[in-house]
Amino acid sequence: MLPRMDPEKMRELLAGIWERHKSEMEERLGVLERTSKTLGERELSGQERIEAVLAAHKLAGALGTFGRTQGSEVARALEHRLEGGGPLQADLPELIETIAALRETVNSRT
Repeated sequence: MLPRMDPEKMRELLAGIWERHKSEMEERLGVLERTSKTLGERELSGQERIEAVLAAHKLAGALGTFGRTQGSEVARALEHRLEGGGPLQADLPELIETIAALRETVNSRT
């Protein structure tokens, strides 16, 4: 059995890991933001859609790992919407709001 870690020490440890990996989450958000910009002009190509799905998927996993459950659920819902295969341009306002909410989650201190 592993020794029990002090909760404050655990929070500090996780905060440090979060900061080291935050740039990866920023990159994933960048993919999603470029996706929304593209959708403002045209529908996504198959490759662009795959990249957006993967970015949302990885973001959902990372946010969940760090206890940001609500952000993880939002990213997972975005992933499923992107996977749907149907046109996305009509959903652009909602997608922009969703991506903005994810950015807030990534940038929040909690």
